[in-house]
Amino acid sequence: MSTAKRILLIDDEPTVREVVTCFLSRPGYELDAPPVERPAHADIAWQKAMTGRYDILLLDLRLPTINAFELLDCLTEVDSPTHRIAFAAFLPDEIRSDLQAHGCNNFI
Repeated sequence: MSTAKRILLIDDEPTVREVVTCFLSRPGYELDAPPVERPAHADIAWQKAMTGRYDILLLDLRLPTINAFELLDCLTEVDSPTHRIAFAAFLPDEIRSDLQAHGCNNFI
C-alpha cells in the first residue's frame, strides 16, 4: 500500500499546474492536476474532489468554472477527510475568515 500523499490541484492556469507539478514530482507525493478551463473538465475535477480519495486539496479561489466556496461547502457536508488549502494571488483577511467558515484548513 502506498504511503504517498495524494494531492488534487484545482487551478485554471496551466503554468501554475506545471510549477506545482515540478515541485511535487518526488517520492512521497502523487499529484493529480486536471485542467479546469472548460466546464466539462471542471465537473470532472469537482467529482474527483468529492471522492475523498485525496489527502490534500489545493484549490485556487479564482476559477472561472468552479465556485471554490461551493466546493468547500460540499466537502464539509459529506464530511470529507481531505485537508483543504486555498490559494490566490491576493487573499484579504475577510476572505480568509470566510474560507475558514466554509471548511478551509489553510491558505497560501
